Amino acid sequence: MSARTSKSAAPALVDHPITEVRLGFPVMRGETEIRSVMLRKPYAPELRGLKFNKLMDTDFDEHIKLLPRITVPPLIEQEVQRLDPSDLSELMSAVVDFFMTPAQRERVQTLMKQLLT
Repeated sequence: MSARTSKSAAPALVDHPITEVRLGFPVMRGETEIRSVMLRKPYAPELRGLKFNKLMDTDFDEHIKLLPRITVPPLIEQEVQRLDPSDLSELMSAVVDFFMTPAQRERVQTLMKQLLT
């Protein structure tokens, strides 16, 4: 049975985009340093109980609920809460990027180029 037709509860990682975020300040899990985190674009059920507009506005509380659901290795809520603000910002930006259409992404890039010139 292929990953697409599998009846397993866990979705296959190859089905959705994945982004790697290198942490400027590693997360300590016991004696293990987590230096990078993979983010998988969330499936609809992983958004259950969250407010989409708050995710898009990079609301801290909404992202604290979502990130443990889509990170590899899975960060627990307390680890997300202890992230350095710059690392949390990077993770939240990556999440927002998952929800942008190619046209929206292009408009943002055009605006950024205009601001920088």
